[in-house]
Amino acid sequence: MSAVEFALLLPLFLLIFFGIIEFSFMLYDKQLISNASRSGARTGILATTPRPVFSDIQTAVNNSLQDNGKSLLITFASGQPTVQVDVGTLCTDTNVPPTGLTVTVSYPYTFLMLGKASFGGIANPVLTASTTMRCE
Repeated sequence: MSAVEFALLLPLFLLIFFGIIEFSFMLYDKQLISNASRSGARTGILATTPRPVFSDIQTAVNNSLQDNGKSLLITFASGQPTVQVDVGTLCTDTNVPPTGLTVTVSYPYTFLMLGKASFGGIANPVLTASTTMRCE
């Protein structure tokens, strides 16, 4: 009798167990891209000569992802995140009063255990992190 009960409950337990693991990986990736957007925004607002441009911000984001992403080998399995900078608010010497710089990093998360196909109507989400900082 207990073997039958175990056989009935095992799929539910496995679904919950692997769901917790999957959600943990997704939160870890969200944290990585949040830190990367913060790093890119911080690089973009610095009052240096010459002022940082889009390529400098993108390099800072990619460096942050590479430095912080080494602790988990399977993260970013479906490719590198994309970096978007609000070009209209790039910090320049002519910004008076200073405006804000917005850096957005997005990443199409692929479920590691569920695969690329949607499962039960749940599509693979796009993780997005956006940071706005005031120009110095």
